[in-house]
Amino acid sequence: MIVFNNKVYIETHFTKDEMECHCGCKTCPDDGAILKLELARSNATKHVGKEFPFFITSGARCIEYNNKIGGVENSQHIPPDCNAFDISATNSHEASIIISECIKIGFTSFSYNKKGNFVHVDMRPEKQSQTWIYK
Repeated sequence: MIVFNNKVYIETHFTKDEMECHCGCKTCPDDGAILKLELARSNATKHVGKEFPFFITSGARCIEYNNKIGGVENSQHIPPDCNAFDISATNSHEASIIISECIKIGFTSFSYNKKGNFVHVDMRPEKQSQTWIYK
């Protein structure tokens, strides 16, 4: 269940295990970001004409866990933002669909890690938006 702008939304495509910090501290992503991600996933399904799941490999992170895994200091995964997601993408075609639909719904920064098979999306302020490639 997501509460956004005083409305309750029911989402069924993501698990708490995907969204919450992997250390078990229960740091959770911003509700608005989850809702936008759900809308992007739904639009991707419509775009391809069949179910197009988004498997989240990293959602919110606490600062300690972010440091432990080598995340950047100002990561959008950590509080107070918690508006970043890493989404499994097994090839560049899947990555392009994920990025395209996330752009349409309001995500502003993107990256594709071909080696790690994931796409990073976040909603940092547009003046700070960026696209990059993981090495």
